[in-house]
Amino acid sequence: MIKISQPSTLQLLHEIRVYDLNHKLIRVYPKRPSHSFVLNFLRMMEGASNHQGYQANLYYPQLRDTSGAYFNWGTAIGNFPYSCWIYSMSIRAAVTNDDYGILIGTGTDAPTSSDYKLQTKIIDGSGASQMLYGNMCLGNAGVIGSNVEFTFLRPFTNVSGGTITLKEFGLATILTGSGFGAYTLLIRDVCDVPVLDDNYCVIAYSIRTTV
Repeated sequence: MIKISQPSTLQLLHEIRVYDLNHKLIRVYPKRPSHSFVLNFLRMMEGASNHQGYQANLYYPQLRDTSGAYFNWGTAIGNFPYSCWIYSMSIRAAVTNDDYGILIGTGTDAPTSSDYKLQTKIIDGSGASQMLYGNMCLGNAGVIGSNVEFTFLRPFTNVSGGTITLKEFGLATILTGSGFGAYTLLIRDVCDVPVLDDNYCVIAYSIRTTV
């Protein structure tokens, strides 16, 4: 008799940890499912799967960058603001870079599939309502028990002089081509995480498949 295994699943999970500046763990918001891949994510996958060079009358998916401008994955068809041949993407944002990688904000709107930016992004800095963005840290995809996981995380430090409550967070990538770059939101989630002055938090996303 052939044993039929359970269907494999693809999950997006997130976890948030809050620490004081002595690295003492204050609170854990445990790993839980995200439900917030936005339309840009699937259109990026569509474009990458259909990238065969320019062909007349071939459909090129349209994405929207974090400034609100639309662009096509390939050569423009119609009068879109700009287009390109996209040859790379990255989420490995450096310290102080608040354009891509994991981003944080204070917006309270519920996530929608058409989100293209955080509603109210927190800017990198030490002033009022700002937080310091650390380096993006990317793990290696690998087998963990019966799962295959890829985890990436980023720390955010509050030295603003007051408590900042995170209400939203997400992930943006930079898509690059010849003379081109677009910051593009792929994920958006909501939360309620207060971070006191002189504390920091670490936000981690994990993409998991289960065999």
